[in-house]
Amino acid sequence: MTSLLPDDVTRGVAEALGDLTDTPSSISRVGGGCIHPAARITTRSGKTAFLKWAPDPGPSPFPVEARGLRALGATEGPRVPRVLGVGTGDRESRGWLLLEHVASGIPDARSFETLGAELAALHRPVQDVRPGWEEDGWIGSLPQPNAPRSLSWPAFWRDVRLDTQWRSARCSFDRRDWEGWDRLSDLLEEALRDSVAEGLSLLHGDLWRGNVMVDDRGRPTLVDPAAYYGHREVDLAMMELFGGFDSIVFKSYFERAPVGPRYAELRRDIYQLYPLLVHVNLFGGAYVPGVSSRIRRLLSVLG
Repeated sequence: MTSLLPDDVTRGVAEALGDLTDTPSSISRVGGGCIHPAARITTRSGKTAFLKWAPDPGPSPFPVEARGLRALGATEGPRVPRVLGVGTGDRESRGWLLLEHVASGIPDARSFETLGAELAALHRPVQDVRPGWEEDGWIGSLPQPNAPRSLSWPAFWRDVRLDTQWRSARCSFDRRDWEGWDRLSDLLEEALRDSVAEGLSLLHGDLWRGNVMVDDRGRPTLVDPAAYYGHREVDLAMMELFGGFDSIVFKSYFERAPVGPRYAELRRDIYQLYPLLVHVNLFGGAYVPGVSSRIRRLLSVLG
């Protein structure tokens, strides 16, 4: 295909494309992969696909991502790229993920309104599911445990999400924050009690602005999920944390799915603690003040 791709990835992608009369004719590196190299493939018939692959042999996160994309694609939520093939990776081969190529477009007011409406549809409660996912996954380059799934949502958020990241990040904080975290941890189940009545939704799980693109027809498209079942406000809190979303998105969403009581006062901070701790563990001290301020603010609200 081209020297840009490792031989083991080339073989896997050619098999996934399947049609030997329509083999890849060109490949060009593209941006968008913060962790993995990525490229656009064009076949001899002019079809295009998006490919990303692991830089080294070994088990990869791509099978979990592929299952998340398929689950999101089966809902009435925003568009996601269709999975064309996936390589798991092993001791001798690299993992890879081949997706439908989405041509990038320019968002407008209709794009923003559609995104809000389709996220509200995605976040409809799902019956008979437990918090988490059927397998552990990844958040960025960090492992994201998704079990045990026998926990209640408040206990899952405290024990599986927050405490997992806090244990790794704890050395970046001072004793005042340690003591505050211990007090907050004791209060979290009660603080999230009201969220249980809403039920659980399928979440994108890493919904910052960089993981939302608009195609050439103006339709919002979600990429790079860390999918699992949880409280829908987790995705909203992530969207608000780093910004970049037009206010029309939230207006459209809230018209169809208003948030529950105390989201802005309480639960948004609780849910933003997780991505902030992830960023502490990935990038270091610049994100410590954001965690510290939320600990103090939450303790002042919770008494």
